[in-house]
Amino acid sequence: MIVQGKGWGWSVFYVSILWLFVVFGIVIAFGIYEPDPQKSDKLFYQLCALWLVLSAVSVFALDRWREGKARRTAIGLFAETKRDDEFLFMRMWVWLYVLLALAAWALGASFLI
Repeated sequence: MIVQGKGWGWSVFYVSILWLFVVFGIVIAFGIYEPDPQKSDKLFYQLCALWLVLSAVSVFALDRWREGKARRTAIGLFAETKRDDEFLFMRMWVWLYVLLALAAWALGASFLI
């Protein structure tokens, strides 16, 4: 399988992996253990929702930063610059909504368990 990415679009993947390690690293570091399988599943889905929300916020901030940088460059040169920040054939700003939708699903699933 070929993973397609252009420009800073790869940062979507790297930021998500970074937050995954941070969230579950904190769980491991503090030794959070739940012997009840049902409560354990609920905690897992809530941690996944937290991970996805943190990833979405980071992708949003990075996209805003890139847009501001492109705007400053365009104003300085009196030309429009094109940002090709894509990951898996979707623009970086679209990934914000994808990550938030997955986070909402995970949070909803945690309440249904």
